[in-house]
Amino acid sequence: MRPEGIVSRALCRRTVTTACVLLVIAPLSCFPFGGDEHSLEEPYYLAATDVGTQMTLYRRVGKDGGIGRVEPTVFAAGWDKHHVIVQRHPGGDRSRTEFYIIDRSKDAPNCGPEASVIGPFTAAEFSEARRRAGVDSTLAFTLVLKSLR
Repeated sequence: MRPEGIVSRALCRRTVTTACVLLVIAPLSCFPFGGDEHSLEEPYYLAATDVGTQMTLYRRVGKDGGIGRVEPTVFAAGWDKHHVIVQRHPGGDRSRTEFYIIDRSKDAPNCGPEASVIGPFTAAEFSEARRRAGVDSTLAFTLVLKSLR
């Protein structure tokens, strides 16, 4: 029988091993491994690092990076060679929907979103904004993430 307060070597080894495993695995949960990503036409894509409600429109920069163009929660997108159009629920609030237009001719890797992103618009304002921006009337939201709609 062991005196009180004495811990076995096996228990110490298990505790140390568990702590080491947690120190290695826990930080990995902060990186976008296994995140949700949907490609549009390059250089644009939708991605959420951890949960779908983080879905953001990005412009790809380099091999592994991107610059945010429209913040969460983006749930629908359409694109052609001139424009990208998106719908989002701001802050994940599904009772509100905002619309955005990205003018691809004004977008560049070294520009902030204010250079190329127009919006937000309500549904009523979006039709007029599309016309003013020269968005093709046949451009539709061809990618719709039903789980976020």
